[in-house]
Amino acid sequence: MFENQPKGLWTLALANTGERFGYYTMLAVFALFLGENFGFAAGTASEIYTWFLTLVYFLPLFGGIAADRWGYSKMVVIGIIIMFFGYLLLSVPLGGDMAAVAAMVAALLLVSLGTGCLRATCK
Repeated sequence: MFENQPKGLWTLALANTGERFGYYTMLAVFALFLGENFGFAAGTASEIYTWFLTLVYFLPLFGGIAADRWGYSKMVVIGIIIMFFGYLLLSVPLGGDMAAVAAMVAALLLVSLGTGCLRATCK
């Protein structure tokens, strides 16, 4: 079953599994986090959630262009590294002031961009 598979299959499978685990784990508690930590109303939290999902599903278009230019295996590694820093920044407890909101937005952009780079390689 696993004979004659491409060399990077295990790397891609593990990267994809890790990305989906982080993505769905974060989405499960994200709206609650926005309400409890920042005091956002349900509508504001929903707006942030919507824009994050929009970027996650739209950025693979640009990730695919980059993968065509620089190679799929490079984009897997770059995507995982970018997502790692996004999740790392999101996990730092910064409180609920404007600096924390800016850090959260930056972290969400990094996660979206990393997902876009990685998703472009999953044809």
